[in-house]
Order: sequence, then C-alpha cells, then structure tokens
Amino acid sequence: MEKGTKQKSTKIKKFDKKNISSLHYFPYKKLKSELHWLDAKSKTGWSTKDELKELKPAKCITSGWVFEETKHYIKTFSTYSLEEDGTIEFGEILVIPKKWIIN
Repeated sequence: MEKGTKQKSTKIKKFDKKNISSLHYFPYKKLKSELHWLDAKSKTGWSTKDELKELKPAKCITSGWVFEETKHYIKTFSTYSLEEDGTIEFGEILVIPKKWIIN
C-alpha cells in the first residue's frame, strides 16, 4: 500500500466459511515484524520522589496487519471478522505515531 493512502470500505468477493484463510481478496498486509514502541504511562494518587524517578514509558509490542501508513503514523489492527456479505470489521485498532516506534 502506498504511504498516505486511505482504505475504503472493502468487500470480499468470495466468502468461504470453511476456510477463511483461502480468501484471496484480503487487501491488508501483515506486519513484517512486531512493532516495538513506547507509550505514555500514568499513575494517580500520591508518589514519593523515588517512585516518580522510577516511572518510565511502557514498552509495547504490536503485531497484526497494516490498515494505513503515512510518514507520521501507522494504523494497525490485530483482529478482524468477515461477515457473510463480505464486509470486514476490525478490532484491536491502534494508531501509533512513528516517533514512538523504537525498532
């Protein structure tokens, strides 16, 4: 997929309940490798100076498919469902700023 392109609502031309992996028209590419990225971490309530010094960003790992990618961010999803009419629904959706990616 070209960078900066948006996906339109996609329909699968052939739906095979017995073997979903046989669908040839799934337009999304699997991530080549896991994305390792940093995310903000928060804590509510009172903390000591030492506890505050120990607070670090969360190290996250994402795998799945690329929905859209630009020079600033990548949109991924880790789960999808195929409806009998060919509609794709997406789950576990993330938009990760590329500046947060560490690998």
